[in-house]
Amino acid sequence: MTVNTPTAYRMLSDFVTMMPGDTFIQNGANSGVGQAAIQIGKSMGLNSINIVRDRPNLQELKDNLKSLGADYVVTEEELRTQVMKDIFAVVPPPKLALNCIGGKNATDMMRHLMKGATMVTYGGMSRQPVIVSTASLIFQDIKVVGFWRTLWAKEHGNTKLDDEMYDYLTKVSMEGKLQPPAHNLVPFENYQDAVRMSMESFAGAKQVLVMDKRFA
Repeated sequence: MTVNTPTAYRMLSDFVTMMPGDTFIQNGANSGVGQAAIQIGKSMGLNSINIVRDRPNLQELKDNLKSLGADYVVTEEELRTQVMKDIFAVVPPPKLALNCIGGKNATDMMRHLMKGATMVTYGGMSRQPVIVSTASLIFQDIKVVGFWRTLWAKEHGNTKLDDEMYDYLTKVSMEGKLQPPAHNLVPFENYQDAVRMSMESFAGAKQVLVMDKRFA
């Protein structure tokens, strides 16, 4: 409740005026922030398009994200196919993009934004630069900005904005509309198993070490 969910909330609230029925698109949708954005966006009445990497258990991941409220879940490869045209026959193009990957993924995502939209970068998991075309800046008026939760907290902590955010997040959480990311509770003595599972490709859940066996 201190990092992922506030990050998602602030990005959905601070950069673009989003109204019910509007669309946002995000990569890294199965991350902690991504899952929070899906649920918070749904509580705001927004449509979400969620990008994930292809993997052996892709359908399981898609089903899980849709159970959280995701409207559409697509792979990086599907960003360049008819799949996107079919989506935009139903919902409007995104006014907002949330980027935690960078590289080609971010560039491909940007191509689907409506004119005047904004892309917010809060991470760079691919370790590749965000490449923005000249046409996107000039002719599409796309805005590219960054967000860092730590800086926001330093500037706005213990303010009315901060209080309103936590009031909202607490409310939707108590209503059952905001669930924590998928996770496994691992007894501390089995920490080696937790480390191994966290290092696996396409790990589907966070590993939480539990000191007190009563809660494992």
